[in-house]
Amino acid sequence: MAPLFAYLADPRHRPEWQSSLRRVELLSTKVTGVGTRWRDHTWAGMAPEMRVITHEPQQAWAEEGSWRGLRAFLLMVFVDQGDETDLEISVRMRGTGIWRLPAAGCRDADSRRAARRPRTRRPDPHPAGDLTPAP
Repeated sequence: MAPLFAYLADPRHRPEWQSSLRRVELLSTKVTGVGTRWRDHTWAGMAPEMRVITHEPQQAWAEEGSWRGLRAFLLMVFVDQGDETDLEISVRMRGTGIWRLPAAGCRDADSRRAARRPRTRRPDPHPAGDLTPAP
């Protein structure tokens, strides 16, 4: 579970698994942990500033961010299942004023983009489900 948490908790990896992102720009000297800040640069042209609000290794990680009238929240809960890890994800997007409809549209567009994005797989450094760090 530790390699999975470390990978997902590092904002620099976000464009690899979040289809709406072009790139991430770190805004803090910290790379992980509560208070880490970065700017998401999305395919839609939005650039929300994000920050880590929960960092409990192998248990939970959460971020919040905002851009203009939009606010977003992501929570990932890591559940140990013996040889596997379940990842429970909660996403909220809220818009105020003229941003109310775009909030729902952004969430839906990200889902559509993820569904049609070609998946390229890297060679698995952990064959047969082994999650020990690769040499």
